[in-house]
Amino acid sequence: MKIIIITQARYGSSRLPGKVLKRVNGKTLLQIHLERALKATNAHKLIVATTIEKEAEQIIAVAQELGLTSYQGSVDDVLDRFYMAAKNENADYVVRITSDCPLIDATIIDEVITACIKGGFDYCTNAIEATYPDGMDVEVIKFSALETAWKNASLKSDREHVTPYISRNSTIKRGEPFKAFNYKGKEDFSKYRLTVDEPRDFEVIRILVEALGEERGWRDYVDYLTLHSDIFEINSTITRNEGYMKSVEQDKLELRSITNFAKSDEYRKKIHNLIPGGAHTYSKGDDQFPALAPAAISHGKGAYVWDIDGNKFLDCSMGL
Repeated sequence: MKIIIITQARYGSSRLPGKVLKRVNGKTLLQIHLERALKATNAHKLIVATTIEKEAEQIIAVAQELGLTSYQGSVDDVLDRFYMAAKNENADYVVRITSDCPLIDATIIDEVITACIKGGFDYCTNAIEATYPDGMDVEVIKFSALETAWKNASLKSDREHVTPYISRNSTIKRGEPFKAFNYKGKEDFSKYRLTVDEPRDFEVIRILVEALGEERGWRDYVDYLTLHSDIFEINSTITRNEGYMKSVEQDKLELRSITNFAKSDEYRKKIHNLIPGGAHTYSKGDDQFPALAPAAISHGKGAYVWDIDGNKFLDCSMGL
């Protein structure tokens, strides 16, 4: 059985450009991240998945100094970049981590891998119902599940963040077809931030590394923040997974902007001449939906329906 780790790393960032190349104690955050991830004993290879951008040369250089393979792919379609990095590795499982987590702990990586394989899961993570600090996120994905997501995911947020399609269609969310498991710790440390999204995050990481070094276990860093509440407070108000939430909001805006109802409008004219209100049940009439709405649904699957113009909708009205 072959298990590989792929870490995402790019220079661009709207909140903190070049964050993975910022230095603490003479090392870039990326180097610290990679050296810590390499200590995972359950994986056979570590790959850096970066972007096709000029600045990516610096990221590739850091990887090469550590003897690691790099793959360059799409800036925006991160799912495609991640899948392509894994495609030719013949891996059974792919572990996803991100380079904005400089203090990622190899012990947690190994634990989530073990839980995934022993349980026979398609997808295993410690980040859905989080008990570990932000910055310790690990996702283990069966390659066949990753390939399914790559082929079928269409939402922008699904393409930008790799695993939402798998998570949403997994047993964790009472979906299918993916069998999944959320790995939890014995205590809840989810309020702590050991990730780098904003300048305040970098300040916390800088203080921790300068005080404790870059080779300590995650609990040592959490204990330090517990004892030094003033440092904990520096970034404690930042929302977890803020980038993903922004992508979801963008999806909503794009879904609201559907304007192609040409076939529905033609159908609407005909059906209203035959049936008052356009439907034999008043609650199903199209005048009950004041926003843009289809006149006719052609088919449905699971929680989704499609109209005769090919638009896809989440069926919040449950058949009405």
